[in-house]
Amino acid sequence: MVSPERLESMQKGWVRVLEKYGVAPLDVYPAFDVLVAAHSAPERHYHNLEHLAEMFKVVEKLAAHVENPNVLHLAIWFHDAVYDSRAKDNERRSAELAVDLLR
Repeated sequence: MVSPERLESMQKGWVRVLEKYGVAPLDVYPAFDVLVAAHSAPERHYHNLEHLAEMFKVVEKLAAHVENPNVLHLAIWFHDAVYDSRAKDNERRSAELAVDLLR
């Protein structure tokens, strides 16, 4: 489980990324809540909020060398957002979730 401060930082990052695409701050919170709930599910042992937070640290280090770090932020949020250890279509379902939430 991530600390409240880290979760707040992640939320601010989410808002900043989507503002770059013209999404109003109030409109980004429902999708954020869905993603936090998905990555906080009790069966999550690896693809959880701590894992995402660590990945965001890597993006910060690479930001100067990447054309569009915002794309990396979105990819991190949605990679295995849908996770079922028995399923073979988690990536496809995660991509579908991205399409649904980012409309």
